[in-house]
Amino acid sequence: MDPRFDLQASVSIPAIRENDEPREPLYARIRIVPRAGQLLRPRLNLSFLLDASASMHHFVLSPDQRDGWVRRAESRGEIKRQLTDGRTGVVWTGQTLKELQQYVSTPMLSTLRGVWRMLEALGPNDAVSVLAFADKHGVVYADAGAETQQARLGTARAALATLGGGVDQSGLGRGTRLKSALEEAMARMGVGGEQPVVHRMLLVSDGVVEDREACIPMLETAVDRGLVISVIGVGEEFDEEFLMRVADLARGNYYYAATAPEVEQAFNAELGVMLRMFADQATLTLRPTPATLINDVYPIAPSMGEFHAVWREQGGWKFRIGDLSAAQPPEFLVEMWPDAQALGPVNLGAVQVEGRDTETGQLYSRQAFLNILSTNDPMLLQARDEEVLETVRRLEVYREERRYAAAEARGDMETATRHLQAATRMLKQMGNQELAGDMAAAAEEASSGTRNLARTKRLKAGTRKLSGPRPNPSV
Repeated sequence: MDPRFDLQASVSIPAIRENDEPREPLYARIRIVPRAGQLLRPRLNLSFLLDASASMHHFVLSPDQRDGWVRRAESRGEIKRQLTDGRTGVVWTGQTLKELQQYVSTPMLSTLRGVWRMLEALGPNDAVSVLAFADKHGVVYADAGAETQQARLGTARAALATLGGGVDQSGLGRGTRLKSALEEAMARMGVGGEQPVVHRMLLVSDGVVEDREACIPMLETAVDRGLVISVIGVGEEFDEEFLMRVADLARGNYYYAATAPEVEQAFNAELGVMLRMFADQATLTLRPTPATLINDVYPIAPSMGEFHAVWREQGGWKFRIGDLSAAQPPEFLVEMWPDAQALGPVNLGAVQVEGRDTETGQLYSRQAFLNILSTNDPMLLQARDEEVLETVRRLEVYREERRYAAAEARGDMETATRHLQAATRMLKQMGNQELAGDMAAAAEEASSGTRNLARTKRLKAGTRKLSGPRPNPSV
């Protein structure tokens, strides 16, 4: 059968000078373009991994809101403070708690509304599991399919209520340990069973995962099995570097939800992605010609990220790129250096994308070639693909932010500040004043040895989205 997508490749310049090595790298932009037509929703095996630590049950308030509610609770004697996840938190009780619940959500309540929205969208043939983790993990709800959707929702509603009732009702503790829940979720996703089934996980956390290093080998195993894991980081206290690494490793989406309502927005976005998938277990393979050196490859859409693993295969570079969805067609940017070339057409290499059809389970592929010209024509030598080069400029902002993060991690704040300042200048040139303001403020904080957690998370999430929104084809 014909693939459900086309593959497009654009090179940053159409020509190089005859018998002269380029003085700067060439870039190729690779686009996966879904074909127009009706898509059938894939059968899903979906697992939710929900942080159930104490902080997930805390109301997310602005400073002014918090002051007002604290005064009201203190006047009633309905407030106490306790240490949670290494920081002091406020526990609301009595009438104040009831009033708060009418006006303000907690991350957990917003998470459960997001889970419920996704459960409503599933079909009876889909499999689902909801796991919660704190000091230990528990299976909140699971089925391998339901007789009717109504039967599933009736049972799930009562099960989810145990999480919405508060940290003590769940009985899982107050910490944030992910490993055992991840093991359980992976065990429930046995790739290789009935075909075709798309296996996908969604991890939600608002704290620092205490056993994150123990999770990395399991995440690498998930990648080998073709499992995709998306993540939602909630609030200001979570470890964004770990969650971004999870998303990049497992080729899922990374969402930053600063407030409880944004948690539900992230769930809705992820649901839109899952309902429009047309291939899974997809790979990207680059086969450069002997005269072309591949320097690096980056995912650039739906967000910028990094490949943490590459395979060499028959002279090519192979990357796992996860699921393909018409809601967010993926794009990639390849940085390369060709040798000097004789006069005439030049083939720099080939690009191939393979994926498994989510309707039939059949493996299919598309191929595109990276072609330019070796010439002495001054007009051709001056030509540039500005759309590709604009993407390169946006990628360089992302790279500067990643260099900042690496310098900060090793304690080199002088270098970290320089990278933030460089990113600020680039963003101003691009006209992105809002993100440039966050970068400039972060640079000042880095130079003074301070840090604003919310700002740090905004700028990291913002740079990942610099590829910009792409029009979604009607499929």
